[in-house]
Amino acid sequence: MQVAKWGNSLAIRIPADMARRLGIKEGDNLEVVAADDEQIAVARKRTREEALERFLSRRVSLPEGYRFDREELYDDRDPL
Repeated sequence: MQVAKWGNSLAIRIPADMARRLGIKEGDNLEVVAADDEQIAVARKRTREEALERFLSRRVSLPEGYRFDREELYDDRDPL
């Protein structure tokens, strides 16, 4: 892959066959990290909706009518 100038940044093109294999498409957010001094790692960054779908697909069941209340966490604490 060739690095190209894009405004004040640098960019690379992902070949179509690689994009298909990775399941990425235009508009997806990617996370790029330095794996070491010579390699980078790229991962598809999940949206909130995708993360929620993934969570729900694990079939975690919560009690009927359950609602998380952050304030309840602090009401039941013993004072120091």
